Amino acid sequence: MNPVAIFKALGHDMRYRLFCDLFGPSTSTCEGQDEVPACCVTDLMEKYPLSQSTISHHLKILVEAELVEQETYGTYHYYHVNVNMWNAFRDYLSTLNLNCGNPACPPQGRI
Repeated sequence: MNPVAIFKALGHDMRYRLFCDLFGPSTSTCEGQDEVPACCVTDLMEKYPLSQSTISHHLKILVEAELVEQETYGTYHYYHVNVNMWNAFRDYLSTLNLNCGNPACPPQGRI
């Protein structure tokens, strides 16, 4: 896990919104395969006034940060949250010492 890559990926407003949409039907218009909420770029284009290439670029960054996984069905790429990575990142956040006046911030060996 690379927490810096995850912070950078989620630090962009649009990527954060796309990531939240991938969590499922309660927050998005996306459907899924086998009970796993998933979206393709065309699903997201219905919600956001962005080009296909812009949405694909943002999703690529989320995939590179390992927060999102991509699966291909025919000519469509479906994206869904990597739940294991999200849980590992949440666990990492719970261990942070946010007293950054301390010389040990960030915790040694954690990043």
